[in-house]
Amino acid sequence: MVKKSIGFVLGSIFFAVVFGVA
Repeated sequence: MVKKSIGFVLGSIFFAVVFGVA
């Protein structure tokens, strides 16, 4: 459960960085 939440947060940051660069 906790691991899934952390993964979701990291995924959101990852997409934020990708869209920020693109």
